[in-house]
Amino acid sequence: MTGNQFLSIYAAVLVLTWIWSLFSYRSSRKPPVNPGLLQPEHWAILSGGLPRAALTSFTQLLQKGTIVWNGEQSRYEPKDPEGKDPIVQLLPDNATLQDAIKSLAEAHRPAEEQLENWGLRWNTKEYETQRMIIFLPFVILLGAGVWRVFLGIARDQPFGFVLMLMFVALLFWLHAAKTQPRNTREGRNLLNTFTRDNDHILRATPGSELVLAVALLGDMALEGSEFERLRGALNPASNGGGLADGLVMSCGSSGSGGDGGGSGCGGCGGGD
Repeated sequence: MTGNQFLSIYAAVLVLTWIWSLFSYRSSRKPPVNPGLLQPEHWAILSGGLPRAALTSFTQLLQKGTIVWNGEQSRYEPKDPEGKDPIVQLLPDNATLQDAIKSLAEAHRPAEEQLENWGLRWNTKEYETQRMIIFLPFVILLGAGVWRVFLGIARDQPFGFVLMLMFVALLFWLHAAKTQPRNTREGRNLLNTFTRDNDHILRATPGSELVLAVALLGDMALEGSEFERLRGALNPASNGGGLADGLVMSCGSSGSGGDGGGSGCGGCGGGD
């Protein structure tokens, strides 16, 4: 095989592997799930992971009036400190807004486990297996490139273009690692169908459906709503950090007990 032939085949396989990695949703092969079983936090997890579910629940607390915004002191406070709302009890005392969101995210781990049991989302072990399946072609490509480089050195032939293609393959690999979907094919299809059936929420968010809009769109749904300032607090970089620094949670509970647990998660807006 000549150098040009190798480069042509390598580039073609690289492009095909990249395209394949973009459509890597795989089936869990479990029975179909009735969409009616899914609550807003389930749709939020499918859309954006545990942080999205936490934001959805937090918005629900605001909309219900369980938590109110104190404009004078720039803080969220409970409307009824003696209330029995289990979600409020999960919020730590005097926590920053980000810490409150993190506590709620951890508390939604059982909902994520439900999605895993229904075959809509991969558990950790299955997810790592799927990642290995996706990454194997990139490993083979990089190995073939290394072999060609050593061959070029041995034969005193140029191999600069091979190194360039290997670098591109490495970038594609890193991107695939970062964007590998956690949802199964069934989860992706169910979410797409639900989103399409509720596209009126995406076009113009009605106040009565704000919680579901946040589940599907994230903090973007808060724009133009009565809780728009919450979006700025969740994204302090967009407003210099001043607002977020002044937001604290005062919920009258003694910690983050309840049915929480599971792994922690990062800041809001991430997916998975």
